[in-house]
Amino acid sequence: MSKFSRTVARNSAFGMAAHVTIKVISFTFTVLVIRRLGAEIYGQYAAVLAFGAVFVFFADLGLSPYTVREVARLRDRPDGKEQIERLFGSVLGLRFLLSLGAAIAIITTAWLTGRPTEMIIGVALGTIGLVIYSVQGATESVLAGHERIDIAAAPKWCIRSLLSCSARWRCSRPLAITG
Repeated sequence: MSKFSRTVARNSAFGMAAHVTIKVISFTFTVLVIRRLGAEIYGQYAAVLAFGAVFVFFADLGLSPYTVREVARLRDRPDGKEQIERLFGSVLGLRFLLSLGAAIAIITTAWLTGRPTEMIIGVALGTIGLVIYSVQGATESVLAGHERIDIAAAPKWCIRSLLSCSARWRCSRPLAITG
């Protein structure tokens, strides 16, 4: 088996396993959340997620495919490692700024459209994930450019597993809302 065939097989296997696992975990998480929250509160949760989804593309603006293409082009050059490191730093900084801008736009829009305070707080909390993804997305793009999708798949699986376990634990505990 050639090196190219091994790379394609490895990336395909890890990528598919991660996607299937993430889908199963997401389904389980959704079922648990719906059962715990009920229809009305789950509707509010879904509204918060959907509200932020409108602005998510501003946090990337095509930097992911650009980074993959540039890393793939630069990796075999003699000075490629240094250029990739500079590219990663630039993309990371730019994605971070874009995600902060998108987060501000999401929160401001929620406020300007007269959303309830609870929803604005929920939207603001949701934007934390957007900012965290700026680091994860930049890293995944560099790994994909190096044809190491297997390495990029592992953190996705771990993060989803941790979220699912924490959701299961939280859903097994009584809600303690005071006010």
